[in-house]
Amino acid sequence: MGKLGDKVVVKNEGPGLMRVTVQIGPRRFDEDLAAQAMIRPDVQSLNEAMATNPSRFAEWAMLEALAISECDAISGQIKRLDTDVKDREARAYLEIVGAVPVGQKPPTIPEITAMVQTDASRVELVRRRQELDAALLDSEDSKRKLSVGRKTMEERKESLLALASNWRKEMDGKLAAGIKDTSQFKPGGRA
Repeated sequence: MGKLGDKVVVKNEGPGLMRVTVQIGPRRFDEDLAAQAMIRPDVQSLNEAMATNPSRFAEWAMLEALAISECDAISGQIKRLDTDVKDREARAYLEIVGAVPVGQKPPTIPEITAMVQTDASRVELVRRRQELDAALLDSEDSKRKLSVGRKTMEERKESLLALASNWRKEMDGKLAAGIKDTSQFKPGGRA
């Protein structure tokens, strides 16, 4: 994934639902999934598609893996921030209660709660957590879109194999149709 600060960003840009732009750190990938999934109906295109499909699948799978890693990293940061928020709330409570002079009436629970909630350090931690929540939503969206790309390349492989098989049967049929006496090709047909 590179440095922890690398970000996977997926956007639908321009015409077409299947246009995906992915940025990982400084590298940008602009993919047209519809164009990659298309199979032209000729033998040369089939051969080319079969040759390039493994690398296209690997690219989508790697991008998806990077998005999954980013989701995991952000989730870990959120968990750490949740702990930091709870720690700050506990410290703020102790500071508030400890600041009450002896013999003076302590603040009420709602007043203490309000003071803890508005503690500047706690507010900053909560703001950071909200940013991470938004980043996690974006990252999960990226992960889903990249998963579609990977699955599309898997389906494309199956389609390529089926198309190649069909064309082979068709070619075998054309070759067999040109032979008048096929008895020599049948099992047991030779004398």
